[in-house]
Amino acid sequence: MRFGAVAGLVTTALGAHSVLAVKQGVTETLAEGPVAKVKTLLEDLQAKVEAEGYAEAKTYNEYACFCKEKTAEKSKAITDGESEITRLNSELSSFISDRDTMVEDINTTATDLQTAHDDMDTETEDWANKTEVFQATHKNLTASVFGLNAAVKELQRRQAKVSAQSTGDIDGVAGPALVEVAHVIASNPAVKVSAKAKQVVMAAVAARQGSKVPVKDFTGHLGDIIDTLKGLASDFTTNLNDLERDRKEDRSTHELELQRLQGEINAHEVQLSDQKKELARLNQGVESTTKELSQYSVSLHDDQTYLTDLTETCNAKHDQWEQRSTMRAEELGALTEALGIVTKEVAAKEGVTNKGAGKRVLYQIPEAAKSHPTSFIQLQQLHDAVARAAPVQQKDDEDSTLDITEGRR
Repeated sequence: MRFGAVAGLVTTALGAHSVLAVKQGVTETLAEGPVAKVKTLLEDLQAKVEAEGYAEAKTYNEYACFCKEKTAEKSKAITDGESEITRLNSELSSFISDRDTMVEDINTTATDLQTAHDDMDTETEDWANKTEVFQATHKNLTASVFGLNAAVKELQRRQAKVSAQSTGDIDGVAGPALVEVAHVIASNPAVKVSAKAKQVVMAAVAARQGSKVPVKDFTGHLGDIIDTLKGLASDFTTNLNDLERDRKEDRSTHELELQRLQGEINAHEVQLSDQKKELARLNQGVESTTKELSQYSVSLHDDQTYLTDLTETCNAKHDQWEQRSTMRAEELGALTEALGIVTKEVAAKEGVTNKGAGKRVLYQIPEAAKSHPTSFIQLQQLHDAVARAAPVQQKDDEDSTLDITEGRR
């Protein structure tokens, strides 16, 4: 502390072994003596302490402003960071939820797409089976119609030449056609014929297989046989026409179903493609948000750590500033006290010297007081003792001077 240095300086100045006061020029001597120099040094030191105080105050004020601004800046950064982390966490949760939902939607769309493909395969397979049945039925009906018409023509050609009892020839002409008709009727329930025609056909077939059905039931009259065959040919022609008409309707229905299924497949494929793109976007969102969240978390941690360290440092600087301000106030107080002591000392010396003008006055400072002064109070007490001792010392010097003068005389 400067307090001890000030005390030492004052003691050194005031603790000289003697202070010679000459009657002539006393004022000049005191003004230029050690005490005056101490006074000047104290004033300079006081000015220096004050200047240092102002400079340190300016530095501390700048640092305090830095602490205030940085604290506000980091506090805002922390608040903003926490808000941003909250927002990012919410956004991340939304991304994850949407992603999970999108995965489910993709699975559903993929299932629907597979179902549409399966339906397409089933429709194609069913159409192939229907085509096979149609082709077989169409072929049989066509053959039957052709056979019946051929039989009718042949019987009509022979009608004028063959007697009614000539059943062998009739059977040889009509029999094969009737057997084919019977096969068509038996294998195609959809084929429609009259009950009478069906009876004639079954009788003809039974007769050709050697059953006990009377030949007359089969043959009848030639005209009736021709009419029956014509009726069968007409029925089979109608069935053939119906089959072809139904085929066209089935084809139209089949093609429409294929178009519908293909439309579903196309729509599901587009939807699936869009969903996969959306899933990629959501995954990218999860990834980028996670990365951004990590960056904000690191930044927030750094800001919090910085603010904690800054607060500790600023508080420590503040405490140090408070201590130094207190010390400086004490130093300035000590200097002011020292200046007061020195000023009083100068005034006291000037008074004593004026009373003993032209006399030599010797001030003796105790040796113990010259060694280790500890405070300005002790200096004041020391100076008071010196002032009280000055008149006695002056009287002794006067007496000694008188004795010497008288002896000379």
